[in-house]
Amino acid sequence: MSHRLQLSRFALLVIFATGLGIGLITGWISHGKSSTSEISTSLPPPNWRSNDRARSEDHPARSSRPNAIRHGGAELQSGPAVETAYRNILQNNLEDERLEGFKVLLTTTSPKDFPQIVSLIREMDERGTGNGNEWSALWAEWGRRDPLSAIDFMRSMDWSEWNHTAPEQAINQTMIYWADTDLDGALRHFETVDLPQGREEGLYGLVRGWAAHDPDAAATWLFKTGLGVDGEYGALVEAMSRTEGVQATTEWFEKIVSSGAPQKDIDGLAIKVIGSLVNQDPQQAAGLIERNTTLDWAQNKKLIQATAQEYASADPVDAMDWAERIKSGTAKQQVLNTWAVRDTSAAIEWLDQHQQSTEHTNLAFNLAYQLINIDLGSARKVALSIQDSKARDNLLGVIATKEHH
Repeated sequence: MSHRLQLSRFALLVIFATGLGIGLITGWISHGKSSTSEISTSLPPPNWRSNDRARSEDHPARSSRPNAIRHGGAELQSGPAVETAYRNILQNNLEDERLEGFKVLLTTTSPKDFPQIVSLIREMDERGTGNGNEWSALWAEWGRRDPLSAIDFMRSMDWSEWNHTAPEQAINQTMIYWADTDLDGALRHFETVDLPQGREEGLYGLVRGWAAHDPDAAATWLFKTGLGVDGEYGALVEAMSRTEGVQATTEWFEKIVSSGAPQKDIDGLAIKVIGSLVNQDPQQAAGLIERNTTLDWAQNKKLIQATAQEYASADPVDAMDWAERIKSGTAKQQVLNTWAVRDTSAAIEWLDQHQQSTEHTNLAFNLAYQLINIDLGSARKVALSIQDSKARDNLLGVIATKEHH
């Protein structure tokens, strides 16, 4: 799934990413240059909406939340007035001011004129002026007010000359805000009609919009579909963390683990839950792993490394006690390496106190290698503590070479 972004705060965990964060930069919409006339002819004629489908503009989606569908006053007249107003806004070089003005203008524009705005954004992009934030805002507003026409329009488009992120962002923003204002309608459409970019592309938007209000129900439904992947799991965890906090997110995940949810979904959620916890409360992440050490996800080396690194950055002594309790060499090594960056002497002292440990050679060897680029004297001291003569001599040779350069 192309929107599955793998974010990580540190190099060890490139899979932690959380959500659909697309880097929108100048020229992000198009693959290459094309003339304005080519852009215009790629758009459908004025009567592009299917006659045999219900027009959601004529029958607005109902929502249980008041004012979910909003309008900003008198609508702009179609035609030149729309083009002039939006062209003026899009030429504003002050990004925040431009985006705010664009959003306000959207609320005064009929959705039937939104295709014209797509054309204008494309035109500006072809000139080298990126409008990624405006692109997202357009589809969010379209999804709130007339999602069926937005999806009809996407179907009519030839996206072959566009960057793949453009249609992905369009369908997901539409589904997010459709689910936000009319969950029943969005869910019914997703389950019965093929979406323009394929079902899986619309899935992320649906789950994210749903999870913002009811992550439990969204998770239960997602598990039943078997379609969940990185992005959807991230949307669930982000929603829980944002609305309920760290402790509630941890309890929620453990409840899912004990409920007999599919292993694929548990493993996917675990990556996102630990990724969220280590950034907010690494001790909480460590406790979660410790309580579940017999489970596959809690033995994931990347999750253990990430937790150990952040825990050791905050409290290396407690982190090492945790690593010893869960009997993880991976955790001990990561704690020791992180500790050495913070307090080299203290880390070496701990290692010296564990010379008889069966893990000493591996721990010392890896720590010494790390210290070679930080403190050659400390690296030599650690290397000399290694009882395995072959490993010790190899390390000392590397250190000597480094010292002579």
